[in-house]
Amino acid sequence: MEMQVRMDSDFDAVAGNIATFSTTFRSGLASALLIEEERVDVVGISRGSVIVDFRILDPPKGQTPARYAHEAADRLENLLISSTIVVFPTSLQAYMKGATVEARSAKWLTIETGSSPDLVPPLAPLVEGAKPPQGCACVAAEDQGVIAGCAYHLGLSPAWCKVHETCPTAMKGTGVQSLWVYCSGGEPTKKPAEEKQAGGGGNAVEPPSLRPPSASLSSPFAATLRPPWLLPAALAAASASLATACK
Repeated sequence: MEMQVRMDSDFDAVAGNIATFSTTFRSGLASALLIEEERVDVVGISRGSVIVDFRILDPPKGQTPARYAHEAADRLENLLISSTIVVFPTSLQAYMKGATVEARSAKWLTIETGSSPDLVPPLAPLVEGAKPPQGCACVAAEDQGVIAGCAYHLGLSPAWCKVHETCPTAMKGTGVQSLWVYCSGGEPTKKPAEEKQAGGGGNAVEPPSLRPPSASLSSPFAATLRPPWLLPAALAAASASLATACK
């Protein structure tokens, strides 16, 4: 299940600590949805205020979970619609307050097994033509998932790079982003969320879910309907036309 959540938070505060935020989001979401942490896969984080693209995975074939991916997605939507933030860990509550689900779709994906949050993150491809500010040079930290150059490192967009301490405009962050800058120029060939392909991606098996949350949820908000502003305009127009034709 692929999803996108928009948070009303300061993007610049998140951007300089992207690895920490990604870990906090992953573990906190899993805790709130009552699923294993390894079933949450953060794909990309971008500006607007803070947009997180992620996947909720079903367990390996043959295993029966307490909650399947679509049920966990239903639970997340119910929690956000009802502003039930207390179920999220305190480290994530401030981010989830006022957060909304912006997109949701179900896909078959081939996922490599044996992944672990302790493994080195995949290296992002360079954004052709993107450059750091004048007087700055990109450096590598491949053991932490960052190559030398401008890219959507660690899933963060816009493109950025780790820089040497001599960079006059370096920003300070944490971890691999102790000194870093945004890059300018270049034309991305893919959205950051599309750069990360776990095992090569997969084929869609159904369009974005537009149904009400599952009635099988144990959540007290299981009967809450998806708000109409989440429906695509095209679907709303088609529904109106069908209603008129049936009169």
